[in-house]
Amino acid sequence: MPTPGSPGANGLAWSPDGKSLAFLGGPDGQQLETVLIGSDRRPTVLPARCGAAPAWSPDGLWIACGVRNESSILLISPDGKYSRKLASSVPTFLQDFVIVWSGDSSRLFVASSLMGDARLDAIDVGTGATRKIAGLGAQREFRSAY
Repeated sequence: MPTPGSPGANGLAWSPDGKSLAFLGGPDGQQLETVLIGSDRRPTVLPARCGAAPAWSPDGLWIACGVRNESSILLISPDGKYSRKLASSVPTFLQDFVIVWSGDSSRLFVASSLMGDARLDAIDVGTGATRKIAGLGAQREFRSAY
């Protein structure tokens, strides 16, 4: 089991305050849910289906995940009331990619090995602008930790 501040494992992502977990559940393992640690309440099912493990923003305002059957990243508020999509230059509905937030929650970094050579892209959360940061060559593999 991961601890607060550690990378997510098995599709789990800690909230920045360490009080909640976001994870993929449901019968097919693609339903985004959150749970308050130590609570007897059932997990909150968010209106999102994801293709890979979620990533919680450091400011706690968003949970990001790759959208099923699309090349986009969904940003959804932890209560599920607000959401928006960011275009991605790589297919994000498969599991050969990893999403990581910048420390100030202004950018998402996507490491991918889906399209031949591995690459690292940055997506500006405010504008949606995407740019390739680095080509990482062949023979690299990125997978969500679940």
